[in-house]
Amino acid sequence: MADADRSSDPSSIPASAGILVLSVAGRRAGLASRHSEGFLFHACDHLFNDIDGRLFASIGDMRIAARCLASLERLSPRALRPWPG
Repeated sequence: MADADRSSDPSSIPASAGILVLSVAGRRAGLASRHSEGFLFHACDHLFNDIDGRLFASIGDMRIAARCLASLERLSPRALRPWPG
């Protein structure tokens, strides 16, 4: 995979593991854990807080969402910062 994705199979978590570390764009994006209805994302980096706690149908869908957030940050680092109060 082009970016620093470290998982060997982006579509599933090995039955013995239960948790997968998802790395995107050279960052540890978060943890994927099995859930009865899919996979739950737990953010490890503030960049990925927008998808923290979300349920995804597959690890692939989770990876796409994380890559989208990472690409937004590369295009415009200010875009993800809160407005000044």
